[in-house]
Amino acid sequence: MREREIIDAIPLPAAILDAELRVIAANDAWSSGPSLGPEELGDLHAELERCFEGRLTRMGELTRFSKGAGKRTWYRWSARAWAPDRLTLILDGITPCKEREAALRRDQERLRKVLEAEPECVKLVSPEGILLEMNPAGLAMIESDVNEAIGSSIYGSVAPEDRDAFRKLTEEVCQGASGSLEFEVIGRRGTRRWLETHAVPFRPSEDSRTVLLAIARDISERKRAEREASRARERLELALKASGVGIWDWDVGQDRIYWSEEVYRVFGRPKGEFAANFDAFIEAVHPEDRELVSEAVTRALQDESDYSIEFRILWPDGSTHWVFTQGRSVRGEERARARRLLGTVSNIDERKRIETTLASELESKSVLWASILEAASYPIISTDQRGMVLSYNPAAEELLGYSREEVVGRTSFALWHDPKELRARGIFTSGAADESSFLTLLRGTHSPGGDEWTFISKQGRRIPVSLSVSTLRTREGMLLGYLGVVSDLSERKKAEQRLQETLNSLERRVEERTAELQRAIHYRDEFLSIASHELKTPLTPLLLQAQAFRHRIDRGAADAELVVLLRRTLPQAERQVLRLAHLVDNLLDVSRISSGSLVLQKSEVDLPELLRNIASQYEATAHAAGSRVDLELEPGLVCEADSFRIEQVVVNLLVNAFKYAPGTPVLLRLRRDGSRARIEVSDQGPGVSAADRNRIFDRYERGMSGSWITAGLGLGLYISKQIVEAHGGTLALESPVKGASFVITLPLAR
Repeated sequence: MREREIIDAIPLPAAILDAELRVIAANDAWSSGPSLGPEELGDLHAELERCFEGRLTRMGELTRFSKGAGKRTWYRWSARAWAPDRLTLILDGITPCKEREAALRRDQERLRKVLEAEPECVKLVSPEGILLEMNPAGLAMIESDVNEAIGSSIYGSVAPEDRDAFRKLTEEVCQGASGSLEFEVIGRRGTRRWLETHAVPFRPSEDSRTVLLAIARDISERKRAEREASRARERLELALKASGVGIWDWDVGQDRIYWSEEVYRVFGRPKGEFAANFDAFIEAVHPEDRELVSEAVTRALQDESDYSIEFRILWPDGSTHWVFTQGRSVRGEERARARRLLGTVSNIDERKRIETTLASELESKSVLWASILEAASYPIISTDQRGMVLSYNPAAEELLGYSREEVVGRTSFALWHDPKELRARGIFTSGAADESSFLTLLRGTHSPGGDEWTFISKQGRRIPVSLSVSTLRTREGMLLGYLGVVSDLSERKKAEQRLQETLNSLERRVEERTAELQRAIHYRDEFLSIASHELKTPLTPLLLQAQAFRHRIDRGAADAELVVLLRRTLPQAERQVLRLAHLVDNLLDVSRISSGSLVLQKSEVDLPELLRNIASQYEATAHAAGSRVDLELEPGLVCEADSFRIEQVVVNLLVNAFKYAPGTPVLLRLRRDGSRARIEVSDQGPGVSAADRNRIFDRYERGMSGSWITAGLGLGLYISKQIVEAHGGTLALESPVKGASFVITLPLAR
């Protein structure tokens, strides 16, 4: 009863265990809650045994997994032995705490990975400026590692000129404010970087101090760009000030006008005395030019076109001045009509004075000048200092196709100069009178080859010209303008082109002739090598035989022995002499063909009879090659020919067939082919390869037999082709399925 009272008084699940760890009593919370079974109690066996041994109180944590629910449950347990065989075990469910701890660890791990992957610097800094945490991106920016940086002062990485500002930001943020700062850091290796940081106060825990949490990004590129832009603005302002050109920008929708300082000087007004709107601007324009200016502005806005105009303005002191302004319309963001005009303005009082002086000078000499211009056979064009055309004679009208009214008052390079040529010579213009562009053009006319230009007529004809430019000055030396004299180079250019084409043709012919001579030298050297070998071949056995005869005679050989030797050697000597004679005949034939002195002794030739006799004469030669000659001769075919030469051709083809196709029959066929006789010599040998078909009729080309080059001078087919063509016929190679077939065609006698 007392044991029951003890456990019922406990609000948590509780049970009393005996020395065998059996539950002998349990309160309602144990019975209705997650009580422990034998398996879990077995896990606690060692711990509970110690409680019995020393009458101790022990505690710990325990987990169990429910397969059915698919989740894990955590408990905190405490046990106390209060008798040798009695122990009280109390359970406390701590699963929510464990789940929160696990979630917190997962969040911390995700945060750690995010910070490591974050490309911008993330850091924690104490109120004293000590670096508490910094991600890898930040460590890379200050060129340090985590061991060097963490725990050291962050101020050492801040550029000296920015340390006070960063220290102030740190103090304010640690007191609860937020802030931003752009500052420079210096890495451990000396690299300087600009950073933009945004800082907020942060308390890691309730009992900790507030520290600075900051995210900083590298803005070095932006800072460099800003410095370059600032320098560019300074250079532009200096250039504009030096050139006397001012910049203006009119916001049409807001009716606000921006003037640079130089514009105020051009208009003769202090900067604070201008209302900066369109009405104030028009008020400064001379009354006689206001309508002209308003129309030009309206047209530029409506047509979204460029704005370029000269007009007079009034200074506050009442004086009149000339200005030149040009600008461009700009669309608004909504891309409706143009909402802005911006451009430049400059004082042109001096130019107008010069133009007035020029007009006066020209007027005094107008009669003489007009007479010269009218009578000149060359185009003559005069301009002012900026290239504005002032005069233009009839010869120029004839060459360029523009009338005087079309060009006077316009710039020359906007009319007849080739835009591509202008750009190639560094002259950039949109067509408006631009003094710097025109001076660049003039400088080009005095450079080597710079006086030659390409003009384009009104009709689009391209005209090569020579442009000679001289200056026009007053007696006092004041520059009035320029005078250009134009020479049409069309005919000269055509002659130069024809000459160049002739030179190119001659050069090609020289190259071709040189190649031919080189080939001829090569053929000559190759032929001499072949000829020396071939001519020596029959002479060597003849010499040996003669030496054998001399040896026998010297030792007094009997007549019978000499007769036997002569009978054995004379046929061989005869063959060698015939071979030598054949080689010499071929050389003579090549000489006759090359010199054009090959003479044909023509008569009526009975072709069937001629071919039959040839086959009969070379029957033994065919037999020696293991071959035979098959005849297919159509009767009655007669031609006007040199029978000796035709026989020479046919014999050459037959001997080649015996040589290159031994052991196979050779077909000698004759038939009519229209008005021509067709003679075919066909063998059944290996044939002629595709690579050799185009060369076998050339001089000094020898055929292949097996893997050896055959003997001879390589002239047989060349001579044969020349003989046949001298008869008005043809000699060609046809390639049947097997072997080779040489075809001769000759005109038949009428």
